[in-house]
Amino acid sequence: MAVVVAAAIGVSCASERPTPTPQDVCATESCATEDGAPEVKHVERVFVCGYSFGAAVGCSAVAGCGADQYQELTDAIAGVAAISYPCGWLSWFLLGGHNKHVRELGFLDRDRILFTIGTADQWASARQVRNLAATIPPATTEGNAAATGNGVRVEAVEGADHFFFGDEERVV
Repeated sequence: MAVVVAAAIGVSCASERPTPTPQDVCATESCATEDGAPEVKHVERVFVCGYSFGAAVGCSAVAGCGADQYQELTDAIAGVAAISYPCGWLSWFLLGGHNKHVRELGFLDRDRILFTIGTADQWASARQVRNLAATIPPATTEGNAAATGNGVRVEAVEGADHFFFGDEERVV
């Protein structure tokens, strides 16, 4: 069984599509062949992890996998980890309404969604991330309901800033 970890970082590129499609993130695993062309293999499970703006991009891509026409991709999503998700007022002002995609993650079981935030984050507070996580509607199956009341896990790393300088081990 092939498992892919798709990592999104806070880097954007000029494109006609501002957000990756579900096929971009969910459907392929590539490795170079002798002529340099990607060889696509069958993928059964995908775990998406994003940091900062990459967390917003990753959540957006996974949210797109929840559409009915992408059911086979929905089944492949093993989980989502959003590290330092930028959901404060400044990030809303600079990045726009990217938080709406988080609310579209309701098709996933609650125990498959994790947010990690530092308590000294410059772009969002732990309270803001908890409030955002609480907006995800319940899935059809029960998950772990410990952290936000709806089962989405939010881990606040005490004293860590947005970049987790010196706290990398605690994030892992």
